[in-house]
Amino acid sequence: MHGNEDVSYAKYLSVPVFKVVHVNSQQSVDEVRNVVGKIARDFTGVALAILLDTSSSQDQSGGTGKTFDWSVLDHMDIPVIVAGGIRSSNVQNLLTSTRDLTGIDINSGIEKSKAVKDESLLREFFSVVGQTCSVV
Repeated sequence: MHGNEDVSYAKYLSVPVFKVVHVNSQQSVDEVRNVVGKIARDFTGVALAILLDTSSSQDQSGGTGKTFDWSVLDHMDIPVIVAGGIRSSNVQNLLTSTRDLTGIDINSGIEKSKAVKDESLLREFFSVVGQTCSVV
């Protein structure tokens, strides 16, 4: 759920959902954690996980190709999926600095052009993930 859907709509769907929280560089870590905490409480039993994705100050929610401050992930006790600017050059840092991720969502970091995935970037990405996860 990428929009402003509320929990009643999620319950109406009668299927588990991922609820997206858009993070922008102007928000403090505490602000993001407060928003995530409220959404997690509201969507308890409905959302399987919270997906954190980077938004821009120009109202672009997702698809920015940029990361947010991953320190916001410290001490989160809910299932979290991270999106936004993840690529082979930074995924090791994400995986080693955050122990309790439910998942990662990649897109632009494995594209050779808009919406066109690159096999060599995919292979490189999964190689780094495999090497990192074998030692974490």
